[in-house]
Amino acid sequence: MLTKISGFTLIEVMIVIAIISILASISYPKINNYLNYFTLTTELNQLISDLQWARQQSIVSKIKHGIIFYPIESKYQIVKDKINCKVIKEVSLSEDKIRFGDITFPSYKGGKAIFFKILGNLDNHNGSIELIKAGYGSKKIVYSSNAGVININ
Repeated sequence: MLTKISGFTLIEVMIVIAIISILASISYPKINNYLNYFTLTTELNQLISDLQWARQQSIVSKIKHGIIFYPIESKYQIVKDKINCKVIKEVSLSEDKIRFGDITFPSYKGGKAIFFKILGNLDNHNGSIELIKAGYGSKKIVYSSNAGVININ
């Protein structure tokens, strides 16, 4: 007596693979767009966190803290004491084609700098920092001097 063996035919497997391939090719641009958004937002959130930390340290320690941006090297340094500039932390932007765009803060020691007074307000004028993700777009942080307000565009 012959027993019937159940399974899939080669044509059925090929049809399933074709359907999966079509769905993957349709969803790839959306997934890639989301990954670009995620990497840019992650870098932006890290920068905002570092700005807030420097501001908080200025208030707590009664010593000016700030961040010096080096756009060409795609890095920034968190520093203590505007005169001596003791580097507390150095952060390089990710290798994921994220770089600084327009930074409107004043030039300082080979870069652009933002410093906070001991009351938490900016030591100089209002300004903005732009982060650019190649092939995706940009996000801009606008910092207001009086109340330390951060707006993200």
